[in-house]
Amino acid sequence: SLADLRPADVPAMALESNSPASKRPPSRFRAVRRLFGGGAPDESGTEPETCDLCRRALAPEHRHVLERATRRIFCVCDACAQRATAAAGGLALIPREVRILPTVCIPGARWTELSCPAGLAFLRRAGPEKVLALHPGPAGVVELPLVTAVWDDLRIANPGFALLKPEVEVLLVDGRGAVRAAYLAPLDAGYELLGLVRTHWSGRWGGAEARRMTDQFFGRLAAAAALALPVSCA
Repeated sequence: SLADLRPADVPAMALESNSPASKRPPSRFRAVRRLFGGGAPDESGTEPETCDLCRRALAPEHRHVLERATRRIFCVCDACAQRATAAAGGLALIPREVRILPTVCIPGARWTELSCPAGLAFLRRAGPEKVLALHPGPAGVVELPLVTAVWDDLRIANPGFALLKPEVEVLLVDGRGAVRAAYLAPLDAGYELLGLVRTHWSGRWGGAEARRMTDQFFGRLAAAAALALPVSCA
């Protein structure tokens, strides 16, 4: 039942921990959750990385689910991912696939209205007609409603934008170069990019380190989309 899938009695944003047996590196996504939601990492390395719902040990590559009521994201084992998919309403399984949109047309005026960090756009559908622009801020992610007329214009110019799945996907637009690229990506990948921006951005245009980190991020997205492979945000 859905009640059985409620998170364990620790915050979803709590600990980043590694299994001493596997010696795997820290989870990028759990580090991002700490960045936006608080909580201190476990430096001892004595606790294994576990499912947020049942506390079983997690594989290095695992699934994520969204709790709709709270907007929290949980790392889950395969069994809980399957149960979340079968349960109705409260939890939504976040996809892993990335889809690239080959052509992007965003006029300069509309790009300005998105009010996103220089050259980067983050958009999420909160419902059939409601679209939010996401911005990294000192207290976490700030979500601002996008004016309906702006979204309508963007969809007309870019029919692929209409494929954005509500709640569990984000539309990421990389407009830093001469040619803009857009991706329909898992929600957790979007939060990873927001974390990179918040952590490494400096000055008006981001700085060299932010450029390097975002280049690597979009390189992974492009590779995952080209090969039709799931993007890794473990």
